Amino acid sequence: MSKGRNKGSSREIRRELEVVQVLFQVAKKRRIKKEKEAKKQKKSVMEGLEEVTMQSFIELALSHEQLRERRKMEKKLQKLAKTMDYMERAKREETTPLIEAAFQQRLVEEKVLHEREQQQEVELSRQRHTRDFQEKNRLVRMMDNKMIFQERVMNKEREERISQLIAIRSRERETKRKMIFYLRSVEERLKKLHEDEEARKHEGKMSTYENVVGGKLKLKGKALDVKAGGIKKKKKHRKHYDRISQDLENELSTGGSTGLSTDPIDPTEEDTNEGNKSSGEGHGATYDDNLTPAEKRYIEQRERIDVRRLAKTSNKSHRDRIQDFNQYLANMSEHYDIPKVGPG
Repeated sequence: MSKGRNKGSSREIRRELEVVQVLFQVAKKRRIKKEKEAKKQKKSVMEGLEEVTMQSFIELALSHEQLRERRKMEKKLQKLAKTMDYMERAKREETTPLIEAAFQQRLVEEKVLHEREQQQEVELSRQRHTRDFQEKNRLVRMMDNKMIFQERVMNKEREERISQLIAIRSRERETKRKMIFYLRSVEERLKKLHEDEEARKHEGKMSTYENVVGGKLKLKGKALDVKAGGIKKKKKHRKHYDRISQDLENELSTGGSTGLSTDPIDPTEEDTNEGNKSSGEGHGATYDDNLTPAEKRYIEQRERIDVRRLAKTSNKSHRDRIQDFNQYLANMSEHYDIPKVGPG
């Protein structure tokens, strides 16, 4: 490193010497030029000596004196520049080893400082580890209480969630029960309208037979009850189907997996079900024993169809059910003239 600095200082010295030489050459050229001008002036003075006055002579003397002073100053400047060059060189030669020694001393101090900081960091890390270990031992005694509290919070959240689910299920069951009641009321109204229409048709047909005189000709079976104004229909006994419908309704009311049915129900089937409710209870087992295999297969097939129909329509919303019901009313005969039910 000292060699590099010596090379740098030698380059600077050479550069300064070159600058001084250039200045010296410039000063030399100026001096030569001034000497030539002075010679020309001297000749002109000698030629016009007759015309020289005292004032011009004084000015000429002053110009020569100034030229001499200027030369003297240039020599002094050259000597001073050389002296400054020698002094700068000596100063650099003396300061180079001192700078190197100061740099090495700084390296040693920084190394010692780094080692001290490393030792302090290690000591602080050891102290932090000791404190953390003590804190861990202190908190380990609280682990049982923490687990008990955590279990209590989890149980409380679980109970709240279960109560929320129960409330949601109860609301769903209530909605299903209301929907079943609404559908039954609509079906009863349709059935009543259908029965009224059938009665009007039957009265129109039987009005043509009121004036007929009875003869010896008799019909097979029961006679017409003309005075009553209609024929007594024989109700079909469908006790097993009625019992299945009641089981499905019980499952729906208890929150079963099957959904609600929004498809229109045949009014004649509802009539037979309502007529058999009072007379069919308590005799299902004996009635099943009297069924033929074909009737049993038919009942089983009907049960599967009903369950499939209920499962298909269980996910429909109230608006969809109303739209389906209105479409069913629109598809019926215009003769019934039934007002449509709105969503409200």
